[in-house]
Amino acid sequence: MEKDKKDVTKKIVELLSDNIIYRETCRLLGLNDSVEVAILTVELPLHLPLNTLKRFVGLTPNHNNHRYNHRIRNHLSLLATNIYVNAKRWKNKWEVLEEFREIINSLPQKKAIYKLQSRILKMFRKAYFPTNNQSVTLLADEW
Repeated sequence: MEKDKKDVTKKIVELLSDNIIYRETCRLLGLNDSVEVAILTVELPLHLPLNTLKRFVGLTPNHNNHRYNHRIRNHLSLLATNIYVNAKRWKNKWEVLEEFREIINSLPQKKAIYKLQSRILKMFRKAYFPTNNQSVTLLADEW
């Protein structure tokens, strides 16, 4: 089963390796390849404003009365937890963004992971807009 899991992981990353948003988000987060980033790239409605996107995944104080996409929130939580654990375990060996390092070192675990989730959404939005504008410009040039 472990071999099958690795094969599926490789296939998912290969499918999105040409995706501009996926590559830009991985670069912004300081990751090489990530299945969680790939899943979030496909699943997140990045065209929505950031506040609406936060409500969509339940990153509001009342968790949007538990009316949010639990599956996508789970993937976002797994990515934030992975970044948190690796930054704590490999303090000097694993390069993490300075913004993330400050969050991890200054907040308790639960609050830090919650804040990392919010920052990760911002990174996705930051990756989405320049790449989306670039795609529109390429299409306009073809006309």
